[in-house]
Amino acid sequence: MEGLAPGGPPGPEVRLSYKAEFSTDRGATFATNSLRFATEAEAALYARDLASRWLAVTDFRTAESCVDGVTHEIADGTLRRLEYSDLAARRARFEQRWGLER
Repeated sequence: MEGLAPGGPPGPEVRLSYKAEFSTDRGATFATNSLRFATEAEAALYARDLASRWLAVTDFRTAESCVDGVTHEIADGTLRRLEYSDLAARRARFEQRWGLER
């Protein structure tokens, strides 16, 4: 499966993921952490949850990340870090579901 390469054609190693970004100055600037999700919905769920617990957050959003691979998932309402074997299994399920098997 090919990934999206910033500023160029798809590359073999770059995978699209989604990240949560947070602002403490009403959206003038945003910061993120290293958590990356396979879907925008997972990133949004994580952002909403974290923003509800942090007092200084004034805004949050999700953004695509073409540089970082998926590192976490939310399954059954629980945030879980993915290990390499989890990532390989998740990728295989995705490729099978969308007919992208090699």
